[in-house]
Amino acid sequence: EGHANWIDCVAYCGNGQFISGSYDQNVKLWSIKHYEEKNSANNNTNNTIGSNGGGRSRPKKLGSPQPHEEPKCDAIKTFKGHTDTVVAVAPMGENLIISGSGDCTMKLWNIETGKCIRTFKGHTDWVSSVAYNSL
Repeated sequence: EGHANWIDCVAYCGNGQFISGSYDQNVKLWSIKHYEEKNSANNNTNNTIGSNGGGRSRPKKLGSPQPHEEPKCDAIKTFKGHTDTVVAVAPMGENLIISGSGDCTMKLWNIETGKCIRTFKGHTDWVSSVAYNSL
């Protein structure tokens, strides 16, 4: 299920995953890979469909976008806890996400559990940018 309101920010996490923050006050983790795996698990063993017209059209690989199609993805986790629009998100390594919000806080999230592990308070206005540097 997607966001319930406008998306304000998006960041790529690697490995076919990205995160988004929204006016619905939530952060979501999305996976293109998860969609492709789920889609191929529900299809035949060779993961292709042929034509019904005696082989007149080429088979299409399921789960892979065709040139005219947009890639499909699934929201695989929702992170809830902000009380205003989420306007900034950034991945922090493989297991953490940081988000900034109009509620004047930053939150550190565990990707595995979906739980907020720390809330950073002290700003007097929106936290409109977050970043992570592994150095």
